[in-house]
Amino acid sequence: MDLSSTHTDPSAAHHPPHQPQQHRLHWPLLLVLGLASILLFTQLGRDHLWADEGDTAVLAGSILKYGVPTAWDGVNFTDSDFGARLNDDLVMVSHPWLQYYVAAASFSLLGETALAARLPFALLGLATIAIVYFLILRVTANRWTAASAAVLLTLSVQFLLYARQSRYYSLNAALTCLLVWQFTRLSSWKSTILFAALGVLLFHSHPIALAPMLALGVLTFLYPPFFDKRRWFLRALPIVAVLTLPWFAFATQGYAENTGLLKNAGTFFPRLGQFAIEFASVTPIVGVLVLIAVIWRQRSALRTTATRKSTPASRRPARQSTSSLSTPDERGLIVALAAITVTYGVAIALTQPRDTIWAIGMRYTPAVIPFMAMVSAIVIARASRGHWRPWVALVLVFGFTKIARVTPWTFWEEPRAQRDVAAAVTFHTPTRPIDRVLRTGQLAFLESLVQPNPGTTARIVEYLNTNATREDIVITNYEWEPLYFHTRLRQGMTVLPSYSIYGAAKAMGLPNYVFGSEGARWIIWRKAWSGYRGQRIDDVLAQFKTAQVPVSLVARIPETLWENRENIHFRRFAGNRYIYPWFGDVPETLIYRVDQPVSPNVGGN
Repeated sequence: MDLSSTHTDPSAAHHPPHQPQQHRLHWPLLLVLGLASILLFTQLGRDHLWADEGDTAVLAGSILKYGVPTAWDGVNFTDSDFGARLNDDLVMVSHPWLQYYVAAASFSLLGETALAARLPFALLGLATIAIVYFLILRVTANRWTAASAAVLLTLSVQFLLYARQSRYYSLNAALTCLLVWQFTRLSSWKSTILFAALGVLLFHSHPIALAPMLALGVLTFLYPPFFDKRRWFLRALPIVAVLTLPWFAFATQGYAENTGLLKNAGTFFPRLGQFAIEFASVTPIVGVLVLIAVIWRQRSALRTTATRKSTPASRRPARQSTSSLSTPDERGLIVALAAITVTYGVAIALTQPRDTIWAIGMRYTPAVIPFMAMVSAIVIARASRGHWRPWVALVLVFGFTKIARVTPWTFWEEPRAQRDVAAAVTFHTPTRPIDRVLRTGQLAFLESLVQPNPGTTARIVEYLNTNATREDIVITNYEWEPLYFHTRLRQGMTVLPSYSIYGAAKAMGLPNYVFGSEGARWIIWRKAWSGYRGQRIDDVLAQFKTAQVPVSLVARIPETLWENRENIHFRRFAGNRYIYPWFGDVPETLIYRVDQPVSPNVGGN
């Protein structure tokens, strides 16, 4: 079977007709979307939100009340960044708002639940798979190459984890892929306006959008096939700038809190190297580079054969076969995706320390996963030269093993849960040899779809919802947002005198419990997090003891550090299973009950 024979007319790929028989050509996509729907939507609302998801959900809830994402919702104050993300009206102004409005729209239709918080982002993940399929179909005019890209993306557990989160990850990935698609069509005012609109929306999903815009703009000056797009790109640029750059005037303080700008030039390449490792750990870049080398050898062999032929009749087929190894559209797409990825790496290296890069992985740049699914499909198709056996074999290797990633090839690296601070870069190495070679996370992901997987926050929520009353006040030192979302209990001691917005919060007349431990009924001491944002629970307990207020230890809960993580390197799967090394000797979380009467003015000023 020659899969290259399934090429459609390129003009039909660019402008597909509406005849029913043309739609039936896309049955592979329908199968992939059916599988992806099962993986994305099964038990989507069962597990509790973790810290970052809680941030999305709580701020989305405040939008329903006030129209803007504010840390004070009339009952509770929640902000885990020392208040640095807030203005004097306690409105969150550091991170762009699009993800919060997406979640708020879902809440308005479905109610404020974990399912409603995650559903729009899971739908965007499903849409990303379809976008990848049609973009590759447009570029290659081959539905099997397009289907291969969709399959490889669907088999990425890291992509599925991102898409099942109530966070910007799938929103960013979908918009970035659409931006690239629209860039390839940039040739008129209509396409320019749409390109600019996508650029604006992408920025308001995450400021990292500046990287793909910069990369594509540079290519219009450096890559000859894109020269004709330059004038249209330059016309789109002012529109994007006017609707995005003013945001930085509002967000300066918040960005200062959440970035680690490069201060020592000597750390730039180690930072960039760590980004490359994170990238190569979740994408098949090693396999892609190997296949590109194979294609290059094929090209060289065909050229050599062509030069040895003396007759024109024998030369013509050789030239056609050589050109079939790649097309201008394919090369253009690969160049665009590679340029954006490199720009991402430079941006991350300039703004994030190595510890942060190690911890966050690709979550600031989730589009690289569909990028690599597309590039992988193209090089697999070209390396196999249309023959179905090597084509299928390569898809299986890329889809179900880690051979195409960096992980199996760093056998000298010791498994570790934390970055080696003495090393320039640190690799993520699973403990078990089988986990280094096979993508066992796929089975673990499937098990987690059917088995409950509660973490520390879920168990705290269960205890409080069983034992607390609606008027109780809780003090804790981590994961405030999901705790509030799932219990709706007021939280004390959430604005400390050291916070930059302490004065503004006082001026707004927020209740006393926001600023201290007055009236607290429950204390959740997550000892592993110590005084993460200033809430030193041991000091609070000592104060109650000095004041002779009875405090009783009522529960001990195993500490999972996070309710769960979006990063596969720190993900807890069903059965308390981790594919990569986990932290040992994590102290338990302690729940205390404070047996004091609530003062009459605890909710006042």
